Amino acid sequence: MPSFLLAACRVFERNGKCRGYKIDSLPEAQKWVAMEFNDCGHTLHGELPSCAVGRLSVFAQTVLAMAVAERQLCLEHRDLHMDNVLIRPRLKGNAMGAGCDTDAPSSTLDGTVHQPCAGPSVSIIDFTFSRLNMNATYLSSNKTLLKEVQNGASGSYEKRFKPRGNCIWLGVIAEYLKTAEPTVTQCEVHHSSVTNLETKWNAILNLLKTSKSAVDFVKKAQTEAKFLFL
Repeated sequence: MPSFLLAACRVFERNGKCRGYKIDSLPEAQKWVAMEFNDCGHTLHGELPSCAVGRLSVFAQTVLAMAVAERQLCLEHRDLHMDNVLIRPRLKGNAMGAGCDTDAPSSTLDGTVHQPCAGPSVSIIDFTFSRLNMNATYLSSNKTLLKEVQNGASGSYEKRFKPRGNCIWLGVIAEYLKTAEPTVTQCEVHHSSVTNLETKWNAILNLLKTSKSAVDFVKKAQTEAKFLFL
């Protein structure tokens, strides 16, 4: 391994973030691939916004991202838990924190632009177990195939696009955002307190139970959960 990469790995290891890989045990002939990554922040577990409106924005951005992915790629995530939703910290003075941005990223679904309420920027990661269609071709990883075989499912069954599963995972995210501590009702962006939080989250959870997909949820939310969007 190049010396500068080896040194960086050892710093990572000393900070307790390495799983103990033998990073310097590979042969000199080992080939390497350099990849550039975009830092999208920390997991929802590690950077949970305390602002109540910010949490609604996190959910709105997540469900919109899944809806667009369903429509464009027939994507089922299949592993959308809290560690696979990233929150990008916002610089506050000289410190980073999960504060709300004045504008959350918008998403376009079926020609309509949807603007979530203000909150921290959200990204979805880890598509190891996902399935999607690209140019009418079904794609998944070998790990997904292994998981299907272990579960005793036939290949033709699992290849079918079943977006209802995305709603089940979104329910996990919504329940966590609703109940995790601490929670405040306002922040430096949202100066006024949000009301009826319990009612709003219950509306989201109930709507997820009856939605056939993330796309279906977004369509219904235009009338049944309008508070998610501006």
